[in-house]
Amino acid sequence: MPPTSDDCPLISNRSNSLSSTGSGVLRVHLYHHPNSFQSSPDSAGSLTFIYGDYTAEQLCVAAAQACGILPVCHPLFSLATEDLSCWYPPNHVFHVDESCRTVVIYRIRFFFPNWFGPRKSYRFGPANNQEKPVLDYPTLDYLFAQTRSDFLNGQMDVPLTLESQETCLGLAVLDMLRISKERKQDLEKTLRTISYKSCLPEKLRSQLQTQNFVTRKRIRHHVERSLRMMSILQTEGRSLKLKYLMELESLRGAPKQETFLARAPAATEATWVIRVSGETGISSSHSEDKVRRLGSDLFPGSASWQGIFIQIDPVHI
Repeated sequence: MPPTSDDCPLISNRSNSLSSTGSGVLRVHLYHHPNSFQSSPDSAGSLTFIYGDYTAEQLCVAAAQACGILPVCHPLFSLATEDLSCWYPPNHVFHVDESCRTVVIYRIRFFFPNWFGPRKSYRFGPANNQEKPVLDYPTLDYLFAQTRSDFLNGQMDVPLTLESQETCLGLAVLDMLRISKERKQDLEKTLRTISYKSCLPEKLRSQLQTQNFVTRKRIRHHVERSLRMMSILQTEGRSLKLKYLMELESLRGAPKQETFLARAPAATEATWVIRVSGETGISSSHSEDKVRRLGSDLFPGSASWQGIFIQIDPVHI
């Protein structure tokens, strides 16, 4: 059931299907469900809705409550189609009947610029007027689970250079250490039950399989040695998640954006490209012209613009 309006390009070529639900059910997939017991390294879950009509906004509210997302961070989230091809607008209505087998994905769509780093952004609490982190702990947990899922399932375009391979192996060490701490599990047991390859993206796993036995053994010993060295540090799980996200940012490259093709009401063809990014804001370009910032001068007179979505650049958010 694709959305009928506000179609936004999201992530293309998603191969992992979640359509294991029965008929007459609408399922909302959650990357992180804090109340679900999971034996696997991730914390995914889902919400199911039976016969009735539900707006996308209602489903987002229910998902936020299940995940412990505070109202101040609720507007950062949205629903995406199962194949991650577009977003649902908040007023989209899902009709759940006996033939419905719809799966939607609850994802973080919008980001604050500089939410970590030397130019870190803050928000002010309404009660004490004190600076607080932009993302609270439940939102950080969800962002980690969503980003980790995209990373491992090949939704991020990670180059297979030697430098990026080293970064990916470092991320695998952080991930395995996090799993060990969250499970309150002995490190040796974690090494016996979880392969470091399960914490790597698909393309890198495939590449490692082509290496000879000696190379694979050397890499495995290097990962195990690094993991034992890091386990000496008294680091909590959320600090490891934050470090994981910060390291992964170095692999993502250019800021992610959503791209629109727009036209004036009197025009027959779309002649403007509008790009929306959480880090660089809103910009536009006309045909092959240089990209410029959107401002009031972009809309001459009282003419309104009609946006038509096309998927030009895949957006990994």
